[in-house]
Amino acid sequence: MLSFRGMRDRNVFRNERGSILLYCMGILLVLVIVTPVILNGLSTQRLSTARMESDIQVNTLASGAAEAFLQHVGTNGNISKITTYQGWGEKTITLPNGNKVVLKQSAKNASGPVSASSININTLTNTGDPLIVTIEATSGKSSSKVYRYNLSATSSVPTVNSSQPKKITDSLSPGIKYVLTANEQNTTPPAPVAFKWDDEKLYTAINNKRDALVTEIKANITKYEAIGNNLKCGDCLGNPTIKKEPGTLTVSGSISRGGPSDPVILIVGSINVAASGGTLTVYGDVIADSIATINNGPGKLYIKGNLYSKNGINLNNPGDELIVDGRIYAKDTFQIEGPSDTTKVTKVTAESIVATNLYIRGNSKVTLTINDSIIVNAFEGISTDQMNITVTKSDLLAATSIKLNNSYNISAGGVIAGGYWIDRNRTTGSITASGAATALQCSDGSSIFTKCSSGNLAFQYKRK
Repeated sequence: MLSFRGMRDRNVFRNERGSILLYCMGILLVLVIVTPVILNGLSTQRLSTARMESDIQVNTLASGAAEAFLQHVGTNGNISKITTYQGWGEKTITLPNGNKVVLKQSAKNASGPVSASSININTLTNTGDPLIVTIEATSGKSSSKVYRYNLSATSSVPTVNSSQPKKITDSLSPGIKYVLTANEQNTTPPAPVAFKWDDEKLYTAINNKRDALVTEIKANITKYEAIGNNLKCGDCLGNPTIKKEPGTLTVSGSISRGGPSDPVILIVGSINVAASGGTLTVYGDVIADSIATINNGPGKLYIKGNLYSKNGINLNNPGDELIVDGRIYAKDTFQIEGPSDTTKVTKVTAESIVATNLYIRGNSKVTLTINDSIIVNAFEGISTDQMNITVTKSDLLAATSIKLNNSYNISAGGVIAGGYWIDRNRTTGSITASGAATALQCSDGSSIFTKCSSGNLAFQYKRK
C-alpha cells in the first residue's frame, strides 16, 4: 500500500510529464505557424533582390544608351547625322549571372515607324511632324525603363545678336575678308573679295535687328514724352529731369542744357545750328523732330547721352562736329554733306548708329568713328574728298546695300555686310573687317560662312 507521500510524488511526476507535453505541442504549433512565414519572407526577399537587380540593370542600360544617343546628336549637331547612330535596332545582352536584358532603340513619326536610313531634315522640315525616338531596356516581364525624345527640325538662319558677339575664322580663302553680300559690283580694287550669299537671309537678319532696335527706341521716346515738364524720370539711369522746349531750338553761340551733376532728357521740336561756331552741349538724352546745321559755317553738338531724331539728321557744313556718348538714331536719313573744303573735317563719334539710311555725300572730308556698330537699311559713301569710317568693336550692317566711291577707308572689328549688294569703286578705296567680334551669327551656332544652311535640332524632352 502506497503511503501518502508516495502518492504525492507520483502525481507530481505525472503532472510534470503533462506539462512537458504541452510545452512541446506549443513549440510545434509555433513552428507550424512561423516556418511558412519565414520561408515566404526569404522567398520574397530573393524575388525583391532579383527585381531590384533587374531594375538597376535596365535603368543603367537605358540611361547609358540615352546618354550615348544625346552625345552623338550633340557632337554631330545636325539631324541628318542621326542616320549614322550605331544604336538603332534591338540587341539582347546576356549578363554574367545568366540574366538577359533587351535594348530596343527605334524612331517613328505620325505615320508610323521610321527606318534610320530614311531620317532626313527635309522630311521633318516639310511635314512639321516630330521624330519620336524611343530607347527602352527590359528584363523579364516586369522590369522596364523607357526614354523618349521628340526631335523637330529648325532652319538655321542668320541673326544679329549684339549681346554675345563672336569671333569668326576665315578658313575658306585668303580672299574672303569678312565682307558679306549677295552681289558684289565694281570690285576695283579687286581685294577683298566678298563672301557671296545667294538669298535674302542676310537682308532679313539685318532688317529684323534694325526693326527691333527701332521698336525699343520708340518705346523709350514714348515713355519720356509721357512725363511732365520739369519732372524726374524716376526709373531712368541717373534720375534725369525732363526738359520740354516746344518749337525750334536755335543754336547761336554756346548754350547748354543740364549739367554733369544735373542730367536731363531734352525734348524739343527741332534743333538748328544757325551760326558758324554755334555749340550745343546737353548732359543727357536728346529727342528732336529733326536736327540740322545750316549752311553758314560749322556747328558743334555735344550730347552726353543718346541722340534721337524722329525724322532726319543733316550735317551740312565742312567742319561740323557731332559727338554723342551713346546712340545716334534717325527715323529717316542721317546725312553728312557739304561743299569742298580741304582744311576742315566733319567729325562724328558715337557708341552706335541706327537709321533708315546713312548717306555721306558732297565734297567734304569726313571722319566717322563708331565704337560698337552701324545698323541701317542702306549706306552710301560717295564723298569726293577723304572719307574715313571706323567701327571699332563690331559690325557695319546694311540690310539692302552699301555703295562706295572715290576716296574711302572703311574698317570694322566684326564684319561688313550689305544684304543685297555692295558696290565699291575707285583704286583709292579700302574696305577691311577683322571678324574679331561679330554680332552676325547663325542661329544654330555654325559659322556664317556656311550661309546658315545647315539644320539644327530642337529637343522636347519626355521621360517615362
